[in-house]
Amino acid sequence: MTYGLSATEYLLHLGIKPERILQSQNAVDEKRFRTAARPAWDIQPRPVVLYVGQLIERKGISLLLDAAARLQQQGYEFSLLLVGNGREKQALERRAHALGLKNVHFRSAQPPEKMPAVYRSADLLVFPTLEDVWGLVANEAILSGIPVLCSKYAGCASELFRPEAIFSPEDLDEFCEKLAAALSGRLPKPDLRRLKTTNQLGRELVQDVNTFIAARMYHSEAQKVRISAETCRLTQEPIGQIVHEPSMSTANRKLKLALLTNMIAPYRLPLYSVLADEFDLLLLHGGKEANRDAWSDLEEALPNASVVRAWGWQIRHTKKLNGKAFDEKFIHVTPGFLWHLLFFRPDAIISNEMGFRSVVALAYGLFFSKPVWIWWEGTLHSERGIGFSRKILRKAFAALAERWVSFGQTSTEYLVHLGVKPERILQSQNAVDEERFRAAAPPAWDIQPRPVVLYVGQLIERKGVGLLLDAAAALQQGNNFSLLVVGSGHERPVLQRRAQTLGLKNVHFKPAQPPDKMPSVYRSADLLVFPTLEDVWGLVANEAILSGIPVLCSKYAGCAGELFAPEHLFAPDDLHEFSQKLGVAISAGLSKADPTRLKTTQQLGGELVQQLRRWLPPAPTTVRNESGVSSDSTIQSAHNGPGGTRQSVEDLS
Repeated sequence: MTYGLSATEYLLHLGIKPERILQSQNAVDEKRFRTAARPAWDIQPRPVVLYVGQLIERKGISLLLDAAARLQQQGYEFSLLLVGNGREKQALERRAHALGLKNVHFRSAQPPEKMPAVYRSADLLVFPTLEDVWGLVANEAILSGIPVLCSKYAGCASELFRPEAIFSPEDLDEFCEKLAAALSGRLPKPDLRRLKTTNQLGRELVQDVNTFIAARMYHSEAQKVRISAETCRLTQEPIGQIVHEPSMSTANRKLKLALLTNMIAPYRLPLYSVLADEFDLLLLHGGKEANRDAWSDLEEALPNASVVRAWGWQIRHTKKLNGKAFDEKFIHVTPGFLWHLLFFRPDAIISNEMGFRSVVALAYGLFFSKPVWIWWEGTLHSERGIGFSRKILRKAFAALAERWVSFGQTSTEYLVHLGVKPERILQSQNAVDEERFRAAAPPAWDIQPRPVVLYVGQLIERKGVGLLLDAAAALQQGNNFSLLVVGSGHERPVLQRRAQTLGLKNVHFKPAQPPDKMPSVYRSADLLVFPTLEDVWGLVANEAILSGIPVLCSKYAGCAGELFAPEHLFAPDDLHEFSQKLGVAISAGLSKADPTRLKTTQQLGGELVQQLRRWLPPAPTTVRNESGVSSDSTIQSAHNGPGGTRQSVEDLS
């Protein structure tokens, strides 16, 4: 039994069949909140914006304070009422004071019987959570008859609210825009019919339990009848079994391929699809990472493969450089991979990176004598700062793994540096869906003045966006252009303040867009700048090339030397060179990159399939004998196998 659609989606990712799930909802006492109650406090001025819940970081209250402060600076008059307890209370009170917030009221958590009076004191509930499996305050506010502005990270969001009532709390621009609309009375009350009553939920649960009990009783009685019939020989066949004429049939079975990765990335879907056409593909992943908001519903994009989220943990890790947060990564520890491999019994495995999942893959391959490929994308530059223990682990992988796939020349150079022989490496590339970006698309935004310089990616220190702002500020003194920054990340407020401090004009910050909207993003610009300080490849470069716009690329991107001529490359940490190259690109124009340097997904998929088949036996044939029992048999004539090994005729049935 699940509490809502989002919980059901998670169970489906775990591999649970839909028919085994009763989808329910979280509920509160409807009578309590529908009953008339006097306001707990008479707060002025109106409207009153209410927050109810714990005062902890996860609930996003500090983001609500930031949005409220900005709107008050813009002239909006309202009160802010925060009701709850928690260890962050004093810090939030100090933050409200530092922001100069007026008419903000902190109240302690109230007992359940007093909560209807709390909601009657307000005109709008804002629920800015960064993570909640449901969010019962939304139910309470709906039943109390006040509008709700709900974070998209609440489990109840899409099930209870329309899009205009849902927002991204960490996107300050969107948060302020939606809150301003609500304060102006443009946010309607939610539809009460979307809420199931406690009686409805109870009846559904009782019905499900009764159905299950009745089914078990029926099958128990049917089993008794079957056993009795067979014992007394009252029938020719056991009850319920269909009689088949004796026959012999054969059908080819695809070889099984398991692919282990940390999460499903949208740009890999076309390549996964090629593999799924050739093999019985099981794609095992550890779940979407918290900093990838725009990557959603990707499991359904591979109907020809089995996609399963394996059980495990994600450990957030912040990499620091010179005492500052440089990058945010997630370490995946996923023991569930082993269980799924044992159940699936693949003929071959591809595992991404040199970490826990690849240890599992190599152990399985060694024990069951199955070939394993390690898919690697790190470069000498990206791996320059790893610690001693990780260097030892990488050396161990280089010695143990016999087959490798690298994402480009720079990744191959790193593997050779570790001691991997070049003949054991299939050098590939990173790729995106070419058809999506080559197809015509209208611009996402009409931005003036032109040209529009575009950045796409995470807003973190590693991506060098701050250096791009510095270079743009230096150039705007003599050039007229716009700067479009598209992405999300914890550095967004810092970068917005930096742009303001630098006096940058015509700079536009937009939130990260879903994959299907990205062609329109590139059609809104005249030049892509990729100022990264460290990237194993840089797929935004592929996307811009396919979209037909020039690219100015950091020399620290893994794709730099492979895709671009020297005039397209620069050192982002050299402000003089950065400004000079960007100035030339803006004033005189920059030639487009050569698209023939990009390999297509079909090319890359074909090369990978060919490599896999070199090391795999022919696909087994499923033989069904006269009794209807099937067996797998592989008949293979003697020949020289890969590496000159003589393979004999082998009957595996």
